[in-house]
Amino acid sequence: MVFIADTSERGGGCRRGHRIEPKGTKLVQTTSLSIPAGCESEQIVHSRSSEVLAYEHEGQRWFLKIYRYESWKARLRGAFRNTFLAPSRAAREDRALRHLAASGVQPGLAGGYSEQRCLGLLREARLLSRGFGQLDLAQRLRQGPLDAAELGSLAEFLAALFDSGLRDQDLLARNLLLDTDQRRWAKIDASSSWILRRPLRCAERQNDLAALLRELAAAGQNPAQLAELKARACRC
Repeated sequence: MVFIADTSERGGGCRRGHRIEPKGTKLVQTTSLSIPAGCESEQIVHSRSSEVLAYEHEGQRWFLKIYRYESWKARLRGAFRNTFLAPSRAAREDRALRHLAASGVQPGLAGGYSEQRCLGLLREARLLSRGFGQLDLAQRLRQGPLDAAELGSLAEFLAALFDSGLRDQDLLARNLLLDTDQRRWAKIDASSSWILRRPLRCAERQNDLAALLRELAAAGQNPAQLAELKARACRC
């Protein structure tokens, strides 16, 4: 059986079935998240265990991420965390996207997720998300260091993300999307994240920010600018 989190929107044109409500959480039973009929897709990422497909639907760009657990070895390796005792990677990413949107950190990008399980073991998980911006931070850094305005908007975004209580040690340049027109940011690929019921403490902020600061330094960002970014984002 497969479930997709219920939202008030169409979820990129994917099919929806009848609703079921276990303990207050609205879910929709469906066959799977899939690309709407007639939409051409582009393969963005492909590996043995996952792929990302992009497509346009009704003027909106969507991304469908698919995690596969095809071998018994892969299923057994994740047997504990992939039971109903813990959410799948797709579920954790969807949860983080919804949390950031509800906290006002970034626009709502979550389109839903689905899971296929057998006896509790995860066989496949899918995540649907809306497109945002023109490029990710890793692509932007290939053009050179960030300017002062971009650094300022990034510092404000990171501070808001930390204030929301999201912990994510996968805070890397490739996972930060940039809208160059409005200098707005968004965080994706948050399958390793978890949510606290309080703003992050200084040490937690510094720990989550460390890898990103190294990437910015490697791209030639001025050390004084990095120190200011760290101070504004960590607020300590």
